[in-house]
Parts: sequence; structure tokens; C-alpha cells
Amino acid sequence: MSFDKWAGDLIGVPEGLHAIGPGQAALFGFVVVILGWIITSRQQKEKYRVESARSTLMTESEHYKKYIPHVFSYYSDRKSFPTYPEVAAHPKKELGTSVQGILTLLEILALDVAAGRASERYVRQSQRSMVCTISICSQIYINSARESRNEKRLYQALEILFIRFYFNRYHFCQWTLEFIWGQPLYRYSYLMFRLRYLIACVPFGFDWNYRHEPWPRIKENLRKMRRITEAIFLGFLLILIAGIESAFPV
Repeated sequence: MSFDKWAGDLIGVPEGLHAIGPGQAALFGFVVVILGWIITSRQQKEKYRVESARSTLMTESEHYKKYIPHVFSYYSDRKSFPTYPEVAAHPKKELGTSVQGILTLLEILALDVAAGRASERYVRQSQRSMVCTISICSQIYINSARESRNEKRLYQALEILFIRFYFNRYHFCQWTLEFIWGQPLYRYSYLMFRLRYLIACVPFGFDWNYRHEPWPRIKENLRKMRRITEAIFLGFLLILIAGIESAFPV
């Protein structure tokens, strides 16, 4: 099949592109221009976000160099930081300053990503390990800080960014929605995580508040639940196929 014929079939003109009338040609040209504008706009926006993320990370890197040595023993072993009151009472004040400093920097970065000012793809590639490790190490600290300061939403942007990096499995529906919206859908990701967690609470004995469970345990059991679900679906599909074959023998 020639390109002329193929393209004609694609746009609903069986005779081929040469048979397109003036009105159809104008409409086709308008659609092409709009698509080109959308693609160019997305590319420019992503370029800006990458530059913004790179600029933010370069600015924060000097602070990281100052803070990391004081928390490196926790970070390297993925060991939990002390609680908020314990850090406040710690004889080495540098520990509290460093923990709060790193969490504040990552919270600012997460807010930029959530608002579409920084590229999540770039941050994922360059800072995923940092975000995940610090979030795991600071879970107990953050929970106690929320209680001590009575701020339930403290570091919530960082928490949701961590959930997207640590738990999220992109599927077609989410990819499509985020492509149309033009930025990460944090509320959608958070709600989907909460739904999966609530479903897993009974079979795996989770606390109803996900913040009371260690992140690695949640991830391990959610992975088990996904495998069980996939096995059940596969078994159901095989039974369905067998039933169809028995009902309609060849």
C-alpha cells in the first residue's frame, strides 16, 4: 500500500491524499499546526523544569555538603534517626540542624516538583536514592515531630514524592492523565497508595494509619499482594478460556 493510500485511509479519505478537498486540507493543516504547537510547548516547558530542578539542586548541594557528614552514619546504614525530642535534647546540636536542614531542602524540592516548577523525571534520575533513603531514615523522626509540633501535614510534599518514587508503578491510566495535565498528579498517586494500603491492612495485619508501619515492610507486602492479585487474575483468565473452549469446541 502506498503512503498516499495509507494516509488517506488514516484520515478517512479512501481515495488517497490527492483526493482531499480544500476544506479537508485546511482542517488537516490546522490540526497539524495545533499538534506541533502542543508538542513544542511541552518540550519548552520540560526544558524549563529541568533547568529549574538543576538550578535548585546546585543551590542545595552546598547545604547538603554541610549537613550530610553529621547524618552519614544513619544514611549509609539506613538506620532511623532519633525521635524529634531526642534530637532536640542531643548533646551534638549539629545532628538536629542537619536533619531539619536536609528535610527542609527536600521538602522545597518536592513542592517545586508538585507545582510543576521542577522536572520530576530529572529529580527521579538524580535524587531518587537520596529522597528514598532520607525518607526511610527519618520516618520515626517526622512522625514524632508532627506529634510534638501538632503539624500533621509537616513534610507532606516530601512524603508524597517519596511514595511516588518508592511505591508507584506507572500504568497507562496514570500516564495518560499526567500527560494531559502536563505535570505529576500528586493527589492521584497519594489516593491510589492509600487505597492499596487499606486493601492490604486486613490480610497483612497493618495498622490502619500507614505512618505507623515501616516503609520497607509496606513495600514488601504490597509487592506480595500484587503478585497474589496477578496470580488470581491469571487463574481466572485461564478458567474463562477453558470454559469458552469447552462451550464452543473447534
